[in-house]
Amino acid sequence: MFGSRDYNKPSVYNSNLDIERSSPRSYVMEVNKPNYCLNISDVAGSSPRVVKFLTARKGSNPLNPIYQLPHVEIKPATPLKFKRDTLKTDDI
Repeated sequence: MFGSRDYNKPSVYNSNLDIERSSPRSYVMEVNKPNYCLNISDVAGSSPRVVKFLTARKGSNPLNPIYQLPHVEIKPATPLKFKRDTLKTDDI
């Protein structure tokens, strides 16, 4: 093969990786501690519970469900206070 000898060689043209401190420093310093910035493991219910599946539908028929509706007492409407008749024109 004619061109295989060029492909197997590492590309060192315009490369200064072998010279120490010849590239710019990293702007962000690496620290040796864990980052807990976006950790939500201490919040209850923030992660899925795969083993447990809780439901309130036990013992009911899904095709004919029975709902426990809250009891509501309906109050009668209070009559409005009469202030004046705006269509009355006797005093003009």
